Amino acid sequence: MKKGVVVVSCPKGKGKWANSGELAPIMPGIENVIQAYLVARDEILRKIGLNPIDVEPLSPFISKGGKVGYWQLAMWEKLKIEIERASGVSFRWKDFRPTFAQKAKDLGVPIEAVSKSLRHTSTRTTELYYARIRSENAFSLMRQAWEASAVKFQSGKIEN
Repeated sequence: MKKGVVVVSCPKGKGKWANSGELAPIMPGIENVIQAYLVARDEILRKIGLNPIDVEPLSPFISKGGKVGYWQLAMWEKLKIEIERASGVSFRWKDFRPTFAQKAKDLGVPIEAVSKSLRHTSTRTTELYYARIRSENAFSLMRQAWEASAVKFQSGKIEN
């Protein structure tokens, strides 16, 4: 938290195109949410007699019997159903990556940075499946470039 990053110990593509131990930045605006989560996590783990530092999973699964470990796929699905029921919003876990990527691109993050943050080896995958410049943003950039050129022309100077 002090450095503003998290260590990604099990990245998507581990052993193929991503390495464990890579750092990922904590985006502005969510530091307080993460800090509150970590405090709540510590309290829950201490209540069941565990030292939070000794529990590896950031988001540990705690069984009814108090056993702590990683979430299994079936439990992620149960959690998803509970979140959908409570929020009234249907979603798919896999939608979070493209949503993150497109939001970053819409905020003006260069495609190379978006691609790197998704751990892609090239921007091709990012552009094909995750994020592309939206038409309105592309047209706005084109307009700005042409307007800048028009100002130069109107001043009586023709520049290349």
